Amino acid sequence: TLGEAINTNEGEQLTGYDFVLEPGGEISGTISDISGVLPEANGVFRLYKTNGQQQYIGLNREPDGSYRFGGILPGDYRVVLASDSLGLIDERYDNIPCPRNSCDTALGQVFTFTGTESFSNIDAVLDEGAVIRGTLTDAITSDPVPNFCVYFYTETGVYAAVACSDEFGQYETVTGLPDGLYRMSNQFGSFNYEPVERGYVPQVWTNDGSFVYCGEECDFLLGDTFAVSGTTAVEGINLEMRDGFTISGALTDAITTDPVEGQRVCIGKLSTQSVVQQSCSDSDASGFWESPALVPATDYIPFVLGRDTPYRSERYDGIDCPFNWCDLTTGPTVDLSLGDATDVDFALDANTVFSGQIFDDNGGSPVPLSTGRVRLYYPDGSNVPFSVINTNSNGEWFIGSLLPGSYWLLSTNRFD
Repeated sequence: TLGEAINTNEGEQLTGYDFVLEPGGEISGTISDISGVLPEANGVFRLYKTNGQQQYIGLNREPDGSYRFGGILPGDYRVVLASDSLGLIDERYDNIPCPRNSCDTALGQVFTFTGTESFSNIDAVLDEGAVIRGTLTDAITSDPVPNFCVYFYTETGVYAAVACSDEFGQYETVTGLPDGLYRMSNQFGSFNYEPVERGYVPQVWTNDGSFVYCGEECDFLLGDTFAVSGTTAVEGINLEMRDGFTISGALTDAITTDPVEGQRVCIGKLSTQSVVQQSCSDSDASGFWESPALVPATDYIPFVLGRDTPYRSERYDGIDCPFNWCDLTTGPTVDLSLGDATDVDFALDANTVFSGQIFDDNGGSPVPLSTGRVRLYYPDGSNVPFSVINTNSNGEWFIGSLLPGSYWLLSTNRFD
């Protein structure tokens, strides 16, 4: 870490920490359209390293509408002049259409600073471009998605524009785009992947409106392109967004094939070897079950939680969960990387259980909640129980999903 740490105590006032600032380089000029210099704060100046990395950004804040940017460190730079509100095409100096610096990094004049150099009259007259309009909706509810940003990319996947929706889910790009083919996504991928806001999964626009998950980081080339030509607005670039994929199927009785209602199904994950939070759901009267929305992944493990129900615990695909313990450290798994998974069905076997109640021998009342404990042992002389269960508020206990065999039971005080 550069610099010197300053230690202070509460209420203490420190003085004498002065700075002597070194002057840097400066660039200035005007940003105009065909009508003249853009109004104050409507023009944008961006300074990039020659490798395309943005270093500085500023607005045209001078009284005459010009911009002036100082304190530039030594190095080689290129300049992009733009407007973020008037439908004009960004330009890399000198006169190279370059929306959001999407053009070849080798193009444009290089400004070299070694100290206090000053470059003036670095001007641009921006051309009008085409704006893009559309509507953002939730794929499940069909409701508009307000205050949400989507991003536009060149045909080769380079970031070119942004637009954010209004209260009705409708958006319009703030900058104009030059002629070309473009793509759209709800994922901003110029840098490392960040989860899409509000839980929507990364996706790309398709011409037929079908859902295409684009991954993390998003592969924008998985989407379709649309054409921009002249200054005619491109309408109807709509996006239906999803907050995840679901796993669904049917639960039936393995003997009668009747639907099983009210049985709980939860979702585990192989990579974490744990249950996904808030992933459980119950089957309906037809035996149908469906998980909550899950983020795309290839390693989900659905499992039925038997416990105190008439059916055994079982994990996908037909693997028994002895004593209600499902192994989440191995496959098979369900792939949700490309869309919903359906027909993940379970034919459930009848549960085999031990149950009972523990009483206090001093008065015969059931022991209080979690006071009693039952330990289950194999009859092989081992003193290590393989299942331990506490009593409920009525002193009752239950151990389900037992494998065929013989067992020993030991009831104790929980604190023994």
